[in-house]
Amino acid sequence: MTAHTPKQYNSAMIILHWVMALAFFAMLGSGITMEYITLEQSFKFQLYQWHKSLGVLLLLAIFLRIFIKILSKAPPLPQKFSKIEKTAAHAGHYALYLAMLTMVFSGWAMVSSSVYGLPTIVFGWFEWPHIPNIQADESINSLAKTIHFYGFITFGILILGHISAVVAHYKKEKVNLLWRMWWGKKTALTLALLFISTPALALEIDTNKSTLTFEGEHAGNAFTGTFKNWQGDIDLDAQSLTATFDLTSAHTGNAMYDGTLPSADWFDSANHPKATFKSTAFKKVDANTYNVTGDLTLKGATHPVSFNLNLTENSAEKVAGEAMFTLNRLLYNIGKKSDPKAEWVSKDIGVTVQFTAP
Repeated sequence: MTAHTPKQYNSAMIILHWVMALAFFAMLGSGITMEYITLEQSFKFQLYQWHKSLGVLLLLAIFLRIFIKILSKAPPLPQKFSKIEKTAAHAGHYALYLAMLTMVFSGWAMVSSSVYGLPTIVFGWFEWPHIPNIQADESINSLAKTIHFYGFITFGILILGHISAVVAHYKKEKVNLLWRMWWGKKTALTLALLFISTPALALEIDTNKSTLTFEGEHAGNAFTGTFKNWQGDIDLDAQSLTATFDLTSAHTGNAMYDGTLPSADWFDSANHPKATFKSTAFKKVDANTYNVTGDLTLKGATHPVSFNLNLTENSAEKVAGEAMFTLNRLLYNIGKKSDPKAEWVSKDIGVTVQFTAP
């Protein structure tokens, strides 16, 4: 072995190997869970989106790994290996690459040919496109499902064979192949840092089980309303809370109010159909209470709001609770022309959110 012949794979290959290995085990586990375990519909839907998102990242990682593999020099197999063993090792590696590509491409084809046509938003970062011209194609969808299923079985067998070969060579010949893809103590530290720095997935608020209401007074009479269409995400570990409200979905049950709200002086929903909230600060008050500050953008105006987030449930799988705050409608130019002194409609509007995620 010359001085230029590496004993180990380079750092990029080592990182990709272990991160991808963990990711594929997560993919296999989530796939089995979705297919064979009875789950609550909202959680199953969220798991599907997570599975699809991770699949996209793995597809990109595979091509990156192939690119790095082509450009870098791999450490040679031990001299103790026979020609047949070396051929089998190379064949096994190529088979793993082929199985990985088969799994992600067949999954991509399944999503693209689904009758539902749901977009793939990769962890909320960007939208991954569908394969063109195959949407709602039942024959392609059926074929892709079959390939995905048998690809899963094949991939599982190849992984077991890969691990078994490493163990067998160590027991039989005392050859530790693991060190070709390992830094010793450095690896444990690197993987720990990667795990710690990986953000937890935000939980999507289940708006079918949650409510967003507003209340105030008109001519001395109390009124209440709801937003029928809205969505939000919460991540207590990352101290993040975001929400988007469809202003066109505001409903009070009073025909006069419901006819007025979309007008230019009030919500002006034709030009400003959405309102958004994004947290900027979290402060833990006690075990079940957080004080949240964030920016509320409504009708083109952005102002900070602050409220207590009171939790009734808090676990890795589910977060539920309530938040209440009051906003000054005049700050957001709501009804400012027709009622600038709040003589008819109260200036302060109460907002209450009762949420469950997922």
